[in-house]
Amino acid sequence: MTAIHLGGCPTGKKQFATEEAADEAAGVLTRSNLRRPREDGRTACRSYRCEDCGQWHVTSTPPRIHPNR
Repeated sequence: MTAIHLGGCPTGKKQFATEEAADEAAGVLTRSNLRRPREDGRTACRSYRCEDCGQWHVTSTPPRIHPNR
């Protein structure tokens, strides 16, 4: 799992150079959260490409559903 810091993302989130690296991080975080759950019950569940920096991040937020797509 390799995070990159090329000037950073304006959101302040950890950046990953590839989708695969972000997916790996999501898996590690999810397994960790299953062993020791967060107070809010959320787990890292997916990666996504950031519109602000173009790199990959990990989120516990479910994907947005776009009804017009």
